Amino acid sequence: METNKKVIIKAFKQLKEASKLNRFILFLEILKTVTISNSEPLSTFVYNKKYSDLEGKRMRNVFDYTIENARQKISLDDISKVANMTKNAFCKYFKKRTNKTYISFLTELRIENACKLLNTNTDLSINEIAFKSGFNNISNFNRQFKMKKGISPNVFRKTNL
Repeated sequence: METNKKVIIKAFKQLKEASKLNRFILFLEILKTVTISNSEPLSTFVYNKKYSDLEGKRMRNVFDYTIENARQKISLDDISKVANMTKNAFCKYFKKRTNKTYISFLTELRIENACKLLNTNTDLSINEIAFKSGFNNISNFNRQFKMKKGISPNVFRKTNL
């Protein structure tokens, strides 16, 4: 491995003065050296999930419905019907595919929408932005916003103007 590393470093140093053709040749040599080198993966995480077209369409329907209706109340019953699943099955399905709960995803989407409104609509109050973003309770909005962004909506607005 160490000798391959030296070969690669040497080839990279030669790239600077090489002609276009020689650069291409050096590039191919670097690729060849990298492919024959013993390598160690940076992560042991392996993503083996295979999804069918039906599952892709199901997730697209869920995302589309959520984006279109994020400003209204969306219950787990509502979204599970969109996915044609029971509520419990949907919760497991969504968590398995996104590594987060649906409610967490919806909250993040609403917070991002609120951030856009805070940056662009200075004439709207924090309370109005909360309701336009789909939050029905201002204290819940402030709590969720601070949890996700680390600062209050008011501070966020002042620092981003």
